[in-house]
Amino acid sequence: MYELFAFLAPGLTTKEKKYTFGFLGASVPLFAGGCLTGLLLFPHMVELLASFASAEDSTLLQASYYVDFILKIVLATGIAFVLPVFLVMLNLLGVVSSGAIARSWRIVVVAIVLFSAVVTPAADVLSMFLIAVPMTALFLVALLIAWLHDRRARRSAAAMTAGATEG
Repeated sequence: MYELFAFLAPGLTTKEKKYTFGFLGASVPLFAGGCLTGLLLFPHMVELLASFASAEDSTLLQASYYVDFILKIVLATGIAFVLPVFLVMLNLLGVVSSGAIARSWRIVVVAIVLFSAVVTPAADVLSMFLIAVPMTALFLVALLIAWLHDRRARRSAAAMTAGATEG
């Protein structure tokens, strides 16, 4: 990541560098929080999945499958927690407006619930709920940031047009 930034940094303006550090500063803790959520949820999922076997059966897990399972859950939740940062970035770039984000909230919530169901292979709703609720809250925070940015941009545009007509 440093090599990529060192390559691109000379071509960035001061404002673009500030945004880059801001997005990086938000992405790293969100990724770590998502990974921590996946890691904390993992023992609960394994316990539930192992409980499907009868008491007379023993569950033998190969280490490679176990580690692969852990990595998939932890990385998937980590990446999912970073997605609102990209939503804010698209808004700041002018690709998507806060109104468009607000109009698509139903689709986003359904997508979050479906993603949570796929990431958590356990049959209980609690595991899925523990992934979906923080992701939905992060989506709403991203929507709020996009709305505040759009409102500020409208005000500055209105002030510019008012200043241009006076001068």
